[in-house]
Amino acid sequence: MKVLLTGATGTIGSGILRHLLLNPDITSVVTLTRRPLPPSNPKTTNIVIPDFQNWDAAILTSLSDADAMVWAMGTSDTNEDTNYNFILAFQQAFLPVLPTPRRNRFRYVLTSGLSVEPDQEKSLWFLDGARKLKGRTETWSLNFAKEHEDVWQTWIIKPGGVATAETYAVTRMAIGLLIMPTIRDDEVGAFVADLLVHGKEPEGRILNERMVARGAELLASTYIVLTQKARD
Repeated sequence: MKVLLTGATGTIGSGILRHLLLNPDITSVVTLTRRPLPPSNPKTTNIVIPDFQNWDAAILTSLSDADAMVWAMGTSDTNEDTNYNFILAFQQAFLPVLPTPRRNRFRYVLTSGLSVEPDQEKSLWFLDGARKLKGRTETWSLNFAKEHEDVWQTWIIKPGGVATAETYAVTRMAIGLLIMPTIRDDEVGAFVADLLVHGKEPEGRILNERMVARGAELLASTYIVLTQKARD
Protein backbone atom coordinates (compact mmCIF):
# COMPACT_ATOMS: atom_id res chain seq x y z
CA MET A 1 0.00 0.00 0.00
CA LYS A 2 1.34 3.44 -0.97
CA VAL A 3 0.41 6.37 1.29
CA LEU A 4 0.94 10.11 0.81
CA LEU A 5 1.51 12.35 3.84
CA THR A 6 1.68 16.09 4.45
CA GLY A 7 2.69 17.64 7.78
CA ALA A 8 5.19 14.86 8.51
CA THR A 9 7.29 17.05 10.83
CA GLY A 10 4.46 18.20 13.09
CA THR A 11 3.39 16.56 16.35
CA ILE A 12 0.45 14.73 14.79
CA GLY A 13 2.10 14.11 11.43
CA SER A 14 5.28 12.66 12.90
CA GLY A 15 3.26 10.33 15.13
CA ILE A 16 1.28 9.17 12.11
CA LEU A 17 4.45 8.70 10.07
CA ARG A 18 5.97 6.41 12.72
CA HIS A 19 3.00 4.10 12.57
CA LEU A 20 2.71 4.15 8.79
CA LEU A 21 6.28 2.84 8.75
CA LEU A 22 5.56 0.24 11.44
CA ASN A 23 2.59 -1.21 9.58
CA PRO A 24 3.73 -4.07 7.29
CA ASP A 25 0.75 -3.57 4.97
CA ILE A 26 2.05 -0.09 4.10
CA THR A 27 4.98 -0.58 1.76
CA SER A 28 5.64 3.02 0.69
CA VAL A 29 5.19 6.43 2.31
CA VAL A 30 5.68 9.60 0.27
CA THR A 31 6.11 12.74 2.38
CA LEU A 32 5.09 15.95 0.63
CA THR A 33 6.89 18.93 2.12
CA ARG A 34 7.89 22.54 1.46
CA ARG A 35 11.55 21.79 2.26
CA PRO A 36 13.59 18.62 1.74
CA LEU A 37 13.60 16.02 4.50
CA PRO A 38 16.66 13.85 5.12
CA PRO A 39 16.24 10.12 4.37
CA SER A 40 14.86 8.35 7.43
CA ASN A 41 13.58 4.93 6.35
CA PRO A 42 13.81 2.70 3.24
CA LYS A 43 10.01 2.89 2.94
CA THR A 44 9.96 6.69 2.64
CA THR A 45 10.33 9.01 -0.31
CA ASN A 46 10.30 12.78 0.01
CA ILE A 47 8.96 15.12 -2.66
CA VAL A 48 9.26 18.89 -2.30
CA ILE A 49 6.09 20.70 -3.36
CA PRO A 50 6.89 24.28 -4.44
CA ASP A 51 3.27 25.40 -4.40
CA PHE A 52 0.53 23.45 -2.61
CA GLN A 53 -2.14 25.44 -4.42
CA ASN A 54 -0.86 24.84 -7.95
CA TRP A 55 0.17 21.22 -8.43
CA ASP A 56 2.72 20.27 -11.08
CA ALA A 57 1.30 17.74 -13.56
CA ALA A 58 4.43 15.58 -13.48
CA ILE A 59 4.30 15.32 -9.68
CA LEU A 60 0.61 14.38 -9.75
CA THR A 61 1.29 11.65 -12.30
CA SER A 62 4.10 10.22 -10.15
CA LEU A 63 1.70 10.04 -7.20
CA SER A 64 -1.30 8.66 -9.07
CA ASP A 65 -0.67 5.05 -7.99
CA ALA A 66 -1.10 5.96 -4.32
CA ASP A 67 -3.81 4.17 -2.35
CA ALA A 68 -4.34 6.76 0.36
CA MET A 69 -3.42 10.20 1.70
CA VAL A 70 -3.13 11.71 5.18
CA TRP A 71 -3.35 15.49 5.19
CA ALA A 72 -1.80 16.54 8.51
CA MET A 73 -0.54 19.98 7.49
CA GLY A 74 -2.32 22.88 9.16
CA THR A 75 -2.11 25.74 11.62
CA SER A 76 -4.22 26.89 14.56
CA ASP A 77 -4.80 30.37 13.13
CA THR A 78 -6.80 31.90 10.27
CA ASN A 79 -4.25 31.14 7.54
CA GLU A 80 -6.70 30.51 4.70
CA ASP A 81 -4.11 29.08 2.32
CA THR A 82 -2.83 26.40 4.69
CA ASN A 83 -6.15 25.56 6.33
CA TYR A 84 -8.48 25.77 3.33
CA ASN A 85 -7.08 26.58 -0.12
CA PHE A 86 -4.23 24.05 -0.14
CA ILE A 87 -6.49 21.25 1.07
CA LEU A 88 -9.12 21.88 -1.58
CA ALA A 89 -6.51 22.33 -4.30
CA PHE A 90 -4.99 18.90 -3.69
CA GLN A 91 -8.30 17.07 -3.83
CA GLN A 92 -9.39 18.88 -7.00
CA ALA A 93 -6.04 18.32 -8.71
CA PHE A 94 -5.55 14.70 -7.65
CA LEU A 95 -8.96 13.27 -8.47
CA PRO A 96 -8.53 13.50 -12.29
CA VAL A 97 -5.21 11.56 -12.24
CA LEU A 98 -6.53 8.60 -10.26
CA PRO A 99 -6.64 5.51 -12.47
CA THR A 100 -10.03 3.88 -12.96
CA PRO A 101 -11.50 1.37 -12.50
CA ARG A 102 -10.09 0.85 -8.99
CA ARG A 103 -10.11 -2.14 -6.68
CA ASN A 104 -10.56 0.17 -3.70
CA ARG A 105 -11.60 3.78 -3.43
CA PHE A 106 -8.88 6.32 -2.65
CA ARG A 107 -8.74 6.73 1.12
CA TYR A 108 -8.28 10.31 2.32
CA VAL A 109 -7.79 11.26 5.98
CA LEU A 110 -7.92 14.94 6.91
CA THR A 111 -6.58 16.02 10.30
CA SER A 112 -8.82 18.61 11.95
CA GLY A 113 -9.55 19.28 15.63
CA LEU A 114 -12.13 18.54 18.29
CA SER A 115 -13.02 22.23 18.71
CA VAL A 116 -13.39 22.89 14.97
CA GLU A 117 -16.92 24.15 14.20
CA PRO A 118 -18.67 23.36 10.88
CA ASP A 119 -21.69 25.58 11.75
CA GLN A 120 -20.74 28.98 10.32
CA GLU A 121 -23.62 30.71 12.13
CA LYS A 122 -22.78 29.44 15.60
CA SER A 123 -21.50 31.96 18.14
CA LEU A 124 -18.13 30.92 19.59
CA TRP A 125 -16.39 32.48 22.57
CA PHE A 126 -12.80 31.77 21.49
CA LEU A 127 -10.87 31.38 18.21
CA ASP A 128 -14.05 31.95 16.22
CA GLY A 129 -12.33 32.58 12.87
CA ALA A 130 -9.85 29.70 13.00
CA ARG A 131 -12.41 27.13 14.18
CA LYS A 132 -15.00 28.10 11.58
CA LEU A 133 -12.40 28.22 8.78
CA LYS A 134 -11.44 24.62 9.42
CA GLY A 135 -15.13 23.82 9.76
CA ARG A 136 -15.63 25.04 6.18
CA THR A 137 -12.77 22.78 5.11
CA GLU A 138 -14.38 19.79 6.82
CA THR A 139 -17.72 20.41 5.15
CA TRP A 140 -16.21 20.95 1.71
CA SER A 141 -14.11 17.78 1.96
CA LEU A 142 -17.07 15.63 3.01
CA ASN A 143 -19.20 17.03 0.19
CA PHE A 144 -16.37 16.36 -2.28
CA ALA A 145 -16.20 12.73 -1.16
CA LYS A 146 -19.96 12.37 -1.48
CA GLU A 147 -19.90 13.77 -5.02
CA HIS A 148 -17.17 11.31 -6.02
CA GLU A 149 -18.08 8.38 -3.80
CA ASP A 150 -17.34 5.85 -6.55
CA VAL A 151 -13.60 6.57 -6.30
CA TRP A 152 -13.03 8.63 -3.13
CA GLN A 153 -13.74 8.24 0.58
CA THR A 154 -12.97 10.69 3.35
CA TRP A 155 -12.51 10.53 7.10
CA ILE A 156 -11.91 13.63 9.19
CA ILE A 157 -10.15 12.94 12.47
CA LYS A 158 -10.87 15.38 15.29
CA PRO A 159 -8.39 14.84 18.13
CA GLY A 160 -8.40 16.88 21.31
CA GLY A 161 -5.12 18.00 22.85
CA VAL A 162 -2.32 15.91 21.33
CA ALA A 163 0.67 15.01 23.49
CA THR A 164 3.85 13.01 23.03
CA ALA A 165 5.12 10.54 25.63
CA GLU A 166 7.50 13.25 26.88
CA THR A 167 4.86 16.00 27.17
CA TYR A 168 1.79 13.98 28.11
CA ALA A 169 1.59 14.97 31.78
CA VAL A 170 2.08 18.69 31.10
CA THR A 171 -0.29 18.69 28.11
CA ARG A 172 -2.95 16.80 30.04
CA MET A 173 -2.78 19.38 32.82
CA ALA A 174 -2.87 22.36 30.44
CA ILE A 175 -5.67 20.98 28.28
CA GLY A 176 -7.56 19.95 31.40
CA LEU A 177 -7.90 23.63 32.30
CA LEU A 178 -9.82 24.05 29.02
CA ILE A 179 -11.95 20.96 29.77
CA MET A 180 -10.79 19.31 26.55
CA PRO A 181 -9.96 15.59 26.15
CA THR A 182 -6.40 14.57 25.34
CA ILE A 183 -4.88 11.89 23.12
CA ARG A 184 -1.34 10.59 22.68
CA ASP A 185 0.35 10.99 19.32
CA ASP A 186 0.95 7.22 19.23
CA GLU A 187 -2.78 6.60 19.65
CA VAL A 188 -3.49 8.90 16.71
CA GLY A 189 -0.76 7.27 14.65
CA ALA A 190 -1.86 3.70 15.32
CA PHE A 191 -5.48 4.60 14.65
CA VAL A 192 -4.78 6.31 11.32
CA ALA A 193 -2.45 3.59 10.01
CA ASP A 194 -5.07 0.95 10.79
CA LEU A 195 -7.81 3.07 9.23
CA LEU A 196 -5.88 3.46 5.98
CA VAL A 197 -5.18 -0.25 5.70
CA HIS A 198 -8.61 -1.58 6.65
CA GLY A 199 -10.99 1.35 6.14
CA LYS A 200 -13.48 -0.06 8.62
CA GLU A 201 -14.58 3.13 10.37
CA PRO A 202 -17.77 4.84 9.14
CA GLU A 203 -16.85 7.62 6.74
CA GLY A 204 -17.12 11.18 8.02
CA ARG A 205 -15.95 12.79 11.26
CA ILE A 206 -14.19 10.67 13.90
CA LEU A 207 -13.99 12.13 17.39
CA ASN A 208 -11.26 11.96 20.01
CA GLU A 209 -13.00 9.36 22.20
CA ARG A 210 -13.17 6.79 19.39
CA MET A 211 -9.54 7.34 18.42
CA VAL A 212 -8.33 6.96 22.02
CA ALA A 213 -10.23 3.69 22.47
CA ARG A 214 -9.19 2.12 19.17
CA GLY A 215 -5.66 3.53 19.32
CA ALA A 216 -5.09 2.07 22.79
CA GLU A 217 -6.45 -1.27 21.61
CA LEU A 218 -4.04 -1.32 18.67
CA LEU A 219 -1.07 -0.28 20.78
CA ALA A 220 -1.79 -3.12 23.21
CA SER A 221 -2.05 -5.70 20.44
CA THR A 222 0.63 -8.30 19.87
CA TYR A 223 1.41 -6.95 16.42
CA ILE A 224 2.24 -3.44 17.61
CA VAL A 225 4.26 -4.67 20.59
CA LEU A 226 6.37 -6.97 18.41
CA THR A 227 7.00 -4.40 15.70
CA GLN A 228 7.99 -1.77 18.24
CA LYS A 229 10.47 -4.19 19.81
CA ALA A 230 11.87 -4.97 16.38
CA ARG A 231 12.32 -1.26 15.71
CA ASP A 232 14.10 -0.69 19.02
